[in-house]
Amino acid sequence: FDLNGKKLEEIVVYSNLSLIEILFIDIIQNIKKHAKSERRVSFEYKDGIISIIFRNNIKSPKEKRSLLKDIKLFNDDDKTQLLLKKGHGFSNIKEIITNLSIFCEMSINRDIFEIKININEKEK
Repeated sequence: FDLNGKKLEEIVVYSNLSLIEILFIDIIQNIKKHAKSERRVSFEYKDGIISIIFRNNIKSPKEKRSLLKDIKLFNDDDKTQLLLKKGHGFSNIKEIITNLSIFCEMSINRDIFEIKININEKEK
């Protein structure tokens, strides 16, 4: 696996593997919940940061409207409002990324929902 001239196995990060596993499970469960059919995961590497990008198409316009509201709460750091939602998927993700001190952002581009996680490479 090659990322901008660097092999994936050459990239070292330090993190809590148990929390990372729970984070990925929560993200995948959200994808299964909101995806119409297409699901993708991609990796990017630039300037010591590995980005893991989860993408899926959205089931319906109603689903898109609901996601847009949740994404705004997520990206605005409004944990209180996220916790008041009936589902806890986004609030669990927010809690984990906060504990791990990693960047995560959600967005919608046309009818594609995207979750992007940036993890810093360990300095050598």
